[in-house]
Amino acid sequence: MKKTIVVIFICMLFSLSNFSGATHINIQNNKKGLSLNDNGYDFQLVPWNDYYYMPEKQDALACFVINISNTGSLDDTYCMTVGSIEDLVCLIDGKNADQYEPYMVPINSGEWEIVHVTTQIYVTPEVPIGEWDVILEVYSENNTEIKNTLNLKVNIISDFPLELWTSKSEYRPGVVFPIKAKNIGDDNVEFTVSLDIFNQDLIYLVSLYILGIYNLEPGEDEVIAPFTLNEEFEKLLITGKFQIGDEMYVDTLILKLKKSRGLTGNFLMRFLNNFPILANFLNLK
Repeated sequence: MKKTIVVIFICMLFSLSNFSGATHINIQNNKKGLSLNDNGYDFQLVPWNDYYYMPEKQDALACFVINISNTGSLDDTYCMTVGSIEDLVCLIDGKNADQYEPYMVPINSGEWEIVHVTTQIYVTPEVPIGEWDVILEVYSENNTEIKNTLNLKVNIISDFPLELWTSKSEYRPGVVFPIKAKNIGDDNVEFTVSLDIFNQDLIYLVSLYILGIYNLEPGEDEVIAPFTLNEEFEKLLITGKFQIGDEMYVDTLILKLKKSRGLTGNFLMRFLNNFPILANFLNLK
């Protein structure tokens, strides 16, 4: 028997004004108060999480949230590169970042920024089972001797315990659709979960922090978030971060934008955007 208490708190790090019910947080503010280094150029890297289990499937996506702080006494720009094995595509804020074209992050002294390092399984004949390093290297543009490295890891496994899913493979802007978690393993699973949403270019959009503990029996599923997005994107990638004990598992759900149905359909969809409950009841979106 599952026992669930769920409260959803939505946190936006990028301004997405049309997201339904979102709380806006401007990360450009309130960045002071760091302990500064008098040596001029210095920085600190803090990952929110550095290890994920991923399922054995193509297009699976993991996101490492990294806080980079300028702890020096001078303004600086930080050059960032990321890489892993050939079968894993690694990006920083949706951009390729290698030694020839690093990702640049300017930060004033005493301030900080958030970057999102994504690791996705590339379309290959075989999914690369096993534990793999994702190497993030950062150095100061003004003093290249000031550098640091994070050794992030993903572990791709075949016996994944949970699945993120929805009954629809397409979404309509402004219409609520339920996102579910399903126990696909052989044992009862107790977990907490949060969601990260990306567009088709793997640009981070929003996180949904879901407060509560779930307990699912094998084969059982439950709605974890009623999701609404008013923006139109060709594709959404939703990652569910499941914490089971001290371990973090991540699964990926891909939704495509549902195309309009001509002039009559466009008029009807605009009308139904004002009545999402009716739209979901009629299942027209």
